[in-house]
Amino acid sequence: QKQWLLKTLQEIAATRKKGSRKALIIATHHPPFTSGGHSPSTEMLADLDEVCQQAGIMPDMHLAGHAHSYQRYTRAVTIAGKSMQIPYLVVGTGGIGDQAVPAATGQVTGDHTFVKSFKGYGYALVEVSATEITTTVFAVDQTTGEKSTFETFTVNLNPSEVA
Repeated sequence: QKQWLLKTLQEIAATRKKGSRKALIIATHHPPFTSGGHSPSTEMLADLDEVCQQAGIMPDMHLAGHAHSYQRYTRAVTIAGKSMQIPYLVVGTGGIGDQAVPAATGQVTGDHTFVKSFKGYGYALVEVSATEITTTVFAVDQTTGEKSTFETFTVNLNPSEVA
């Protein structure tokens, strides 16, 4: 899997160097960061970081599930001399029962910040254009089934950037 991912990321990086910039979203079942219900997969994060560094490209966003809550982290990384703020989402709000998750109040741990969280049911809508990724997270009331917007955030994609 790592060899396939490295080859794929190298191809994407080469395409970007030619001026074609598309969003890069990596999705895994186990989250690299999580604060409730299940442990984070630090081993997987190390493997992804190794491959991304070798390819010279990082994702614009990371999506995961596994923990039955919503959690958003922002990770500060530097690749090829470029600083990035990458959202790492845990969207496990559509499965079995919800799990407790601590309140996200901007806690910083190492290279990431715990930005938002909620316990309950819901889903995320990720919309990608040529210039941005817009994510809207909806909470769904367990009793009424009514949805409400929990948060919306945007990742700006700069087509002139290489990494």
